[in-house]
Amino acid sequence: MSTNTQPNTPAQWLEFSQLKSVDAIPNHESKDEDNAMLPGYCEMYTDILALTEPEIQMSADELTDLEINARVITADQPVHLNMSTRGAKSCVMVIYAAVLDQPISVSIQGNQRTQLELGADSGHLQAEIKFDEGQLAVSYRDRHGDDRTPAYQAFLDTELRVALAVCWSLPAVAISICSFVAKSAATAGSHALSQAQAVSLGQQLAARAMTGPDSYFAPTLTFDDFAVTLESQRKAAEAFQHQYESFQAAKDRVDDAKAAGETLLATVQHEKETRLDLQSQALGKYRAAAATVDACDKLLSDDEEDLRHAKDRFETGLDEWIRRQTFLAICTILGAVFQFAAGIYAVGKGSGDPGAVEKIVDDVEKAEKAAGAAEHVILGSKAFKQLWEYTKALGKLYPHISDVVSAVGKIDRLGDDDEIDIPTLGGDVSGSDGTDADASLIMSLAAWDEWQLDSDQQMEWATSQQNPAIDGASEYRLTLRKHAIHGRALAQAQAEAVKQGQEYVQATLIVLQANRDIEAIDGLLAHYEEEKDAYAQVEAKFYDRYLQLQTTLAIQLQYAVDACRFYTLKEPAVILDSQMSVDDVTSCIADLRGAMQDVDIQYANGYTPTTPTTFSDELASEFPETVIAGLKSSEKGYSATFTLLPMPGANYDPGPENYAYPFTGGFHYRLNGLEPRLMGVKPLPDAVHDGRALVRFRIETSGTYSDLGYDLDTKQTKVWHFVSKLRQNRYVYEVDESGAWLRDRERAQYDDHEHAQPPPFTLWKLTLENPEDLDLSTLEKLELHWDAFYRPVFSL
Repeated sequence: MSTNTQPNTPAQWLEFSQLKSVDAIPNHESKDEDNAMLPGYCEMYTDILALTEPEIQMSADELTDLEINARVITADQPVHLNMSTRGAKSCVMVIYAAVLDQPISVSIQGNQRTQLELGADSGHLQAEIKFDEGQLAVSYRDRHGDDRTPAYQAFLDTELRVALAVCWSLPAVAISICSFVAKSAATAGSHALSQAQAVSLGQQLAARAMTGPDSYFAPTLTFDDFAVTLESQRKAAEAFQHQYESFQAAKDRVDDAKAAGETLLATVQHEKETRLDLQSQALGKYRAAAATVDACDKLLSDDEEDLRHAKDRFETGLDEWIRRQTFLAICTILGAVFQFAAGIYAVGKGSGDPGAVEKIVDDVEKAEKAAGAAEHVILGSKAFKQLWEYTKALGKLYPHISDVVSAVGKIDRLGDDDEIDIPTLGGDVSGSDGTDADASLIMSLAAWDEWQLDSDQQMEWATSQQNPAIDGASEYRLTLRKHAIHGRALAQAQAEAVKQGQEYVQATLIVLQANRDIEAIDGLLAHYEEEKDAYAQVEAKFYDRYLQLQTTLAIQLQYAVDACRFYTLKEPAVILDSQMSVDDVTSCIADLRGAMQDVDIQYANGYTPTTPTTFSDELASEFPETVIAGLKSSEKGYSATFTLLPMPGANYDPGPENYAYPFTGGFHYRLNGLEPRLMGVKPLPDAVHDGRALVRFRIETSGTYSDLGYDLDTKQTKVWHFVSKLRQNRYVYEVDESGAWLRDRERAQYDDHEHAQPPPFTLWKLTLENPEDLDLSTLEKLELHWDAFYRPVFSL
């Protein structure tokens, strides 16, 4: 069963319903006739409704009212609902559904046949079909009615349990469920907690899809740190699992059930610290991701000014060139690059004019369809459209995440009802605004990769034009490439911040729900006397705690998987599942350790140290100029930024296009430290004491990292992308009166004992902390002393 798409036939959905993780969810059947509003009133609640016949004959008594709540209505062929003449006298059928696998039509004995406009593309969540004196009328709504019944709340609870049970193994189904619950609850006038839970999990899954298959979170701690925590939580889960099974086995024995329930309750209370630790870890990861966003945003903001200057010159050159050309499509595309690059940055931050960017995309598409447009077009409308869809969706999610985190942090207790004050964006989990979130349609960071590649190749074509040449094309190409690199890093950080922020929301809701459930379970057990409904309520709440404990275990296992992936630069052969048994977790830990040992065995010689010294005029793009200008400028805060990127097959020579230099010819690069020194700079006389003066540098990374992996079996290279905590260091060295280096006073080293060392491929920022002590007017170059290690491969 595919994890990226949902099932779409009755047979496939049946297979889904029989999965162990779904089948394990407690279910309870009951018939409530006392609360029926009419004799013929009936409500149905189900995740999937399968219609197995092409035509369904229907009949109903007068005043019959049927309501169907189903996320998915599936069939193998179009379905016809055929109401009898007798049944069409006076009755109503209401259908709530987000996904229709086949079209559904309704008629009265074949007459007045009407196709229902329901499903993901319709914009409708509800169809109300009225039969009145032989007449059929259908009306639609994009929201759910205000249903405050316990049955509807139980339906939402069950839907969320299914989503949580399959969120790792079948994320496409989980995100669809989250979207359905969030949209339904958002418009029902209540059920705010259910909506918050659905949005939290759904946006985590959407953000995971947005980062794509090659971008991950990289923990700062080592694998062993997570393995220790995981082992303690594994033991707690094992104890709870045995107690939960004992409670289920004692279902028909009141005293035994109460005793087993009280033991379980004590365990839930004891695990409070674990829940609080998870909440604290999640908040720390969100803050790290948010700090990375700020760092990347500052870099991209600085790029905007450079991009404007380069654009002005290129635009003038392009206007002159266009007067002598007939390639209208390529002229439109080259001109569109200007506004598009700036526009998506503004929209991604939650500002800017989406309509203006949409028009740019439309204009490019029209130009591309013109006669003879294919000539010289490399950067086509597809790249524009995909990056726009990605940015548009992320622009709806990221700008609100800080408000969400702030709001949930202020909640210390859940009340007895379902009200909770957390911003939920109207129930939008993926930025799509549709009735269903289709995981297969969520754009990933690959949209940025395609834009970066195609725009660079298009600008390469522009720089190659001669007789006449396009003035400013070469400079604009370098600036646009830098803008694309930083734009991708910012988008990755924003998606990671959404994911980590909603993970914090989920962890907080786990804490709050556990506290409330403890109170409820205590009350139910105290008065439990063989009531089946009471037992079912207690069992469901214990199951929720069991599922949450398993989820906590899976999250901790995810941290270990992240640490293993960062170490090996391979995808671990571990399939995460919130329903995995304790034995499964033990097996996964062993598999992860084995994967790390395999890499060590493959590279039997270990790491090779490398300590290159490079200079600022050897950096790529325009960094040779901007680094020196930034360090001299008070307006820039005496700061300089530059970027290193892994490049498969990069040569050993520096140049404006070699972003990898000096880290070429190897894989798995890790950094011990970077120490910059000024060249051509003397200290001011007042700063010299006993023949010595100090130079102080603050050294920061953006928090987005890349590295180059190599598979010895397939002989394939792969660039990996990570978001992690930004690193800050200080380097202080002494100079004499002439500015010559004397000795290091504070070394800028990355700890290799308790923390995972970062790759050198990141966005660097260097800031002079004591510019007032130095004569920067004579600054010539920056000397960069790197201390790193890597895994060499000699079979290339």
